[in-house]
Amino acid sequence: KKDKKDKKDKKDKKDKDKDSDDSKAKRMIQLDSQSAIRYQVERAAEHLRRPVGESDERVPFKPDDWQRKLLDVADSGNSALIVAPTASGKTFIAYYVMEMCLRANNTDVVVYVAPTGALVDQVHHEIQARFTKAYQGDMHLTGVFNTSYREDHVKCQILVTRPECLEIMLLDPANVEWAKNIRHIIFDEVHSVAMLGGEVWERMLLYVSAPILALSATLGDMDKFRGWLEMVEKKRGRDLYFINYQERHNDLCPYIWTDRETFEEQLIGMHPCWAIFTKLTPDQRFEFPSDFKLLPEHCVRLHDAIIKQDQSDLVKDLAPEAYFQRIPDPTFNISMRDARRWEIEIKKCFCTLSYDVQKKVLEDVISDSNSACAHIEKRLDHMSERNYLNANMLPMLRTLEKANMLPCIVFHMTRDGCVQFALGICNLLKKAEEIEQEKDGHASKIEKQQKKLDLMQRQLEKMGWSKDQAGKDGEEPSDEQKELMQDIMMVQAKLDKLKSVDPRFALIPPGQGQLHPSEIEEMVSTGGRKKFFNPSKPLHQALLRGVAAHHGGLPTNYLRAVERLFRMKRLSVVISTETLAMGINMPTKTSVFAGDSNFLNAMNYRQMAGRAGRRGFDLRGQIVFMGIKKDKIKRLQNSELPTLSGNLLMTSTVGVRLLIKHSSIRTQHESDVMAQAKKYEDFIDRIEDQVKVLLEAYRKDKEITPEEAKSVELSRMDHKERAGFLVSGKDRPGGAKKGGPMDHINSRDLAYALIEMAEKPKNERFDVLTTVVDDRNKKMKDTRDAIVDEVRIATAALKKLGEIVAQSEAETPAVQAERERAAQLREDDATACQRLVNTPLFQPGGPLMSAQYALAFRFTAEYLQKEGMMNKTAGPCDLGCIASLLCTGEPANFAAVDLLRSRYVEQIVQRFVEASDGTKEYNDKTPAQVQEALVSIFAHLFGGVKIAKWHAAYLQEHPEKKGPCSVVLGELDPKAKEILGVHSKHAIEAAAEYWRAFAAGYASDLGDDNMLPFTGCAWPQDGSFSMPMLGDLSVPATLRSRFVSLSGHGDRGCDFATVGELCGSLRRGLVIDPKFLPVYQVDDSPQNAYILDFWRDGLLTNLVKYNKIGDNSVWQMIKDFALVLTAMHKSLDRRSKYAPYKRGIHGEGRTLETVFSDPQVQEAFKMMSADFAEKFNKTKTSDAADSK
Repeated sequence: KKDKKDKKDKKDKKDKDKDSDDSKAKRMIQLDSQSAIRYQVERAAEHLRRPVGESDERVPFKPDDWQRKLLDVADSGNSALIVAPTASGKTFIAYYVMEMCLRANNTDVVVYVAPTGALVDQVHHEIQARFTKAYQGDMHLTGVFNTSYREDHVKCQILVTRPECLEIMLLDPANVEWAKNIRHIIFDEVHSVAMLGGEVWERMLLYVSAPILALSATLGDMDKFRGWLEMVEKKRGRDLYFINYQERHNDLCPYIWTDRETFEEQLIGMHPCWAIFTKLTPDQRFEFPSDFKLLPEHCVRLHDAIIKQDQSDLVKDLAPEAYFQRIPDPTFNISMRDARRWEIEIKKCFCTLSYDVQKKVLEDVISDSNSACAHIEKRLDHMSERNYLNANMLPMLRTLEKANMLPCIVFHMTRDGCVQFALGICNLLKKAEEIEQEKDGHASKIEKQQKKLDLMQRQLEKMGWSKDQAGKDGEEPSDEQKELMQDIMMVQAKLDKLKSVDPRFALIPPGQGQLHPSEIEEMVSTGGRKKFFNPSKPLHQALLRGVAAHHGGLPTNYLRAVERLFRMKRLSVVISTETLAMGINMPTKTSVFAGDSNFLNAMNYRQMAGRAGRRGFDLRGQIVFMGIKKDKIKRLQNSELPTLSGNLLMTSTVGVRLLIKHSSIRTQHESDVMAQAKKYEDFIDRIEDQVKVLLEAYRKDKEITPEEAKSVELSRMDHKERAGFLVSGKDRPGGAKKGGPMDHINSRDLAYALIEMAEKPKNERFDVLTTVVDDRNKKMKDTRDAIVDEVRIATAALKKLGEIVAQSEAETPAVQAERERAAQLREDDATACQRLVNTPLFQPGGPLMSAQYALAFRFTAEYLQKEGMMNKTAGPCDLGCIASLLCTGEPANFAAVDLLRSRYVEQIVQRFVEASDGTKEYNDKTPAQVQEALVSIFAHLFGGVKIAKWHAAYLQEHPEKKGPCSVVLGELDPKAKEILGVHSKHAIEAAAEYWRAFAAGYASDLGDDNMLPFTGCAWPQDGSFSMPMLGDLSVPATLRSRFVSLSGHGDRGCDFATVGELCGSLRRGLVIDPKFLPVYQVDDSPQNAYILDFWRDGLLTNLVKYNKIGDNSVWQMIKDFALVLTAMHKSLDRRSKYAPYKRGIHGEGRTLETVFSDPQVQEAFKMMSADFAEKFNKTKTSDAADSK
């Protein structure tokens, strides 16, 4: 009876739906009579005929003319700058050059550069899905190098990376041969050169030698950027082709959403003319902006408004029925190109009208948009933007669902807002579902089905069948059991459906069914044991209702799942920050802009809007503004893209990295010599450890205390001289006591001396070691024999090293060819450095900027050479290598080096003094105290976040406001300040002398410094003004501005107190950026102690609550500091292998290099790096986000 009733209900519902469809069809038929032409352009503009290209055997589709030209450029091996709208099909060229590379050979490389980590991951996976190729050996099709991980990046043919990672690879001397094999470099979203971090993009565009393909949809000031890139390509010996295609394949239609009652009043189509109404003035003739576009329906409405005011034949001829009948070869289906020509004619017609007529026309056209914005602003006056968005996010999505405008991406510029809105939508849907289920008695239905299922399972067990029997071989259920099992499956399916989300209370994409956890697991599974879907996490539950959040602080696996589910059209709504704006392949029908933000600028707006209406997925894209005031909407619609002014390229750290790369280019023989020398040093390390054990046992047994003075004296001897001295058995150069030297010698000095001793005819090594061996101690005898064997192997390694050195110095054809190869590599690298230094896009100093970049590069090389960071040939010393590895923290990297070489860090970490005999004298420091002191110092250098003085004073008066945190970082140690201040003073004086000499040498090019700084007026204009009084007050200056020298300020090096004063008081035409100087300027203003506080308790939530670090950035800031500590530890560890530590030598006899390998320094940084990384890895930002 129940089944019959269900069937009857379904039939009644079907008949009801049919009647509803019939009524809709009748309403559609009852349209006003209109021509087919007008219907197309007014009601069905998205179905206008698109242009179709011609077949080309190189690609599997019919490319347009501009795409065929792009193919020709790629085949010719030249470079290209491609500017085309989002979704126009410009990225195909990247996959074309990849395929060419893969077909050519197994060694060429194509590099794809993307601006964000999310885009890197997506392109990497897309390439893996698109191409396959088998290799022999350790070679791979694709590799990836992201800021957080890398895989097969130097052993692949297609590398996907970010610009900063590509810079690391190209400036690594080990990758010189790899860089030669690069066939093409694709710079996607090249407009990033104008954004934060754009200096890396600009450096790579200058430094690389391979042909480039630069892609962009939102490139501002194209002519300037194109001219600069053409000049760069000419220096490479290639042409640059410029391809500019401005037609979108799918148009974008703007809307304004309001929270009014009826559907017709909620979603208001925004006529583009509304945004330019304020530009209409009676004083000058109105002209449309060059990139201003009217859709066909906008043209219809504009024409209808014009014809109300002007009945001339010209206007009548522009009516769609009249215009499209006159076009050559008219067809029933109007083309988009014909509609575009019609748009141009209507714009011309409007511009010919009088001001009064234009004003009346626009007032008629924009009335709906004005009314909608007035309602929004009234609502925002009575409630905050966040509350407005919270209250109306779900109603807005329901409106889009009704208008068939889902799926959509809702762009909101705060991370916490994205998560809050996503969870808020789900909570409202869940509450509505619970209310409806309560009305329907949903709980009783579930209980009834559950009881039915339990009863049937018990019945099955009584029939003698259980789960355990299901896996046994040879046992099959009976027919009766099979029938009952089938019934159980049907009941279980009904129960699962009852427990799942009700589709009426979810946002399901059109044509898709309800999403279930099992489907999510199947779609996003990575093959691991751990399941992705976690029902206890609210954001995971939100996926079942078709809603997701997306921002950079969420877990990577969740973000990848969201991206994949959205691409597969299983999600209707993703609420995201700008992370989905830059090139991510997430096709959507609609881009919604929810709420205002300072970060919502013209560049981001165009990138975000371009996500809608992707080619091949939709016929049109929609843009919806929600909760944004009209002035901001108009600015976004009217604003032009930012001008590409360029970036500061040459900094001290960049100079160091370039010098290290150039000096490290060697021949193969030189590399072999270094590798063999490293092997030899490894043998010495092992011998030293064994010798130390032997000497400690000997001295302990004989109760001998080494004398520091004698140890130092032996250390200063030549290895061969020391060997002879030990063999002779003298106590000192004037003494004669056998066995004496062994009482005082350092273990490493003895290791080197053993190498120089003879083995035949008399085994001197054995005899010398025997003097400290007790014949009754078998362990000591075994150690002696092991040392002798190890020394024999080390001697052979030293002999091999001599042979390799001799081969490298030989004048054979092979050696000569290798030298020529290395010389060519050095020349190519020098040419790349020359491009980088002499061809900047950023030229605030005018034509002399290139010369000043070259001066900055020279100053870096010579000053750091003087400071001991570079050697006489501008090669790197240990200090320079450490500064290079800490490049992300510039200029704090130079401060860290200063504190290292001054032995300040060594004094901080030193917990004991080790004597030559290995005994240690400890002080009262603990490891925890040492690490906290180091964290505090590095927090000052690499974690500078200022706190307002009034806020620091308030916290001092109200310590309870700080909670468990310090919040305000204590002042930097005065001794550290003094060290950094001395170095800063020296650098400022040196820079002043360099630029004074430059100003004198380029005096004629600089001209007279008589231009007023703010107005730009010359004073006096003829240069004849003279006043003795001012002449007496003024100090003669070459470097300073004349207007500054009037105050009595000179321009000698000692006249500049700070870097800011030097850079800010220069004469016109001179430019010194603070980053030109390898100087860290100590700032006495209060700093935030967020790093030290995190070190103490490891809680990000406290940093947000008490330290007031933004929730959007706290995780990344802690991660950056963790990377600094890791780089510091690895740098010191690497340096220690080439600068062995001489135990027991402290004070005057100690060389600078031994600081880097001091076991206490290394151990302190190793422990600090590991402990901080452990605390950082324990932070679960996903849990914090889900708990909200």
